[in-house]
Amino acid sequence: MAEEKERARGGCLTALLAATLLFTPLAVLGELKAHYAAVAVAPARMLPNAGYLLLVLSHVLDFAFVIAIFRWKKWGVYGYLTMHAVMLAFGIALGQKLRHLLLVVVLPAALMVWLVSRVGEYFD
Repeated sequence: MAEEKERARGGCLTALLAATLLFTPLAVLGELKAHYAAVAVAPARMLPNAGYLLLVLSHVLDFAFVIAIFRWKKWGVYGYLTMHAVMLAFGIALGQKLRHLLLVVVLPAALMVWLVSRVGEYFD
């Protein structure tokens, strides 16, 4: 029976995963707060309920994909990158500022690609 290699995640990948696991629930809470504040101030200017639900769902799926990456599942990486591509398209469609999209969507996805490529052989 072949010996299985010890999986070494590395400090940077672990830090990115931990930060994502910490800040994703905070982002969901922020979205909830912003949604209800928008309803109170100007109900006509808020996101439609379907768009708002997609935004919250994207955060929940992002959280699930990060847990899968932490457990060395390759589908977690694909899901994470796909979700970030969808969030980028959604942000562009909503007219968000490019700087915000680069910092919140593109940069974490690029970091994940770079960090995961260094330990790619460990994924199932």
